[in-house]
Amino acid sequence: MNTQTTDPLAGFDLGPVLNWLTTNRDRVAEKLNWLARADGMMGIEITGQKHLQLSPEEIVETIDMFPHESHLRSELKRINGMPPTWFARGTTVENILVTDDTSEALTPTAIIPGYTAVDKWTDVHKVLTINLYTIPGVDPLIAKYMLVHALIHEYTHTLLMPMLYNGNEPYILEAPGKVQYQNAALLQLFGLEAAKHPPISHYAAAYRPFPDDLADVQFIRRASEEFCESVAAYMMGYIYCDDPERCWNPLVDRPLVKLFIENFLHGKRMT
Repeated sequence: MNTQTTDPLAGFDLGPVLNWLTTNRDRVAEKLNWLARADGMMGIEITGQKHLQLSPEEIVETIDMFPHESHLRSELKRINGMPPTWFARGTTVENILVTDDTSEALTPTAIIPGYTAVDKWTDVHKVLTINLYTIPGVDPLIAKYMLVHALIHEYTHTLLMPMLYNGNEPYILEAPGKVQYQNAALLQLFGLEAAKHPPISHYAAAYRPFPDDLADVQFIRRASEEFCESVAAYMMGYIYCDDPERCWNPLVDRPLVKLFIENFLHGKRMT
C-alpha cells in the first residue's frame, strides 16, 4: 500500500512536536481560542488533578468540541491526571513498553501525553478512562496545547472502541445521508483512503505502513491511530507533520478522509 523510509519509532518522540508548538505558539493560540470559552462541567469524573496541566473547564471545552451525536456513543467515564511517563527502550509498534524512569526511555522526549484505559468491558457495562500525563520540562502553555491534542485523540478512541470491540453483536453507525457502516467498516474504508497519502501527523507515521489485509488486527490498530490523529487535525485546524504547509491545512489534500471524519462524528448508533 505504501512505503516508509524513516525511523519507524520516530513518531514516538514528542520533541519535534513540542519544538514546533513553541515556535508557532501564537498561531496555535489563534487556532485554540475556544479554550477561553470554558464555563461548565459535564458528567465525567476528573481525578489526579495535581498532575493535570489542563483545568477541568478546559477539559470540558475540549470535549465539547465533539458534536452531541458523538457524546451519545462515548464510553468515557473518567479523566485521570498521571505523572510523566515515557515510551521505554525496546518499544516496537506491536509491543509498547512504558517507564516512569527517564534513564530507561526511548529518548528523553519520548513522552506519552495520553492513553485510553479499559476499566471494564462487558456486553452491558463498558467503562473507559483517559489518562493524561504531565508533560515535563516545557512551558506550561505548550504542555496545554499538547494535551488538548492528546485529549481529542483519546476521546476519539472512546468512540471507536465500541464500534470495533462489540463482541458478536453488530454495531451499525448511521451517518448523515442515511449512509450506514457496520462494526469496523468505516475504519477500514478510512484506512484504504488514508494509505494513499502521507501520514497525517508525526505520531501517525509510527503506524505506517498499514497491512494489506483489512481484517488484520494490526490494520485495525494502525488505522485507528491515524484516524484519531486525523480527527485531532480536523478539530484543531493544524497538526505537526513533515510538510510545513500542510501543518496548517492538514486535510487539504484528502477530502474523502474529511468525509469519513464528519460521517463518524455526526453518526448515530442504530443498534
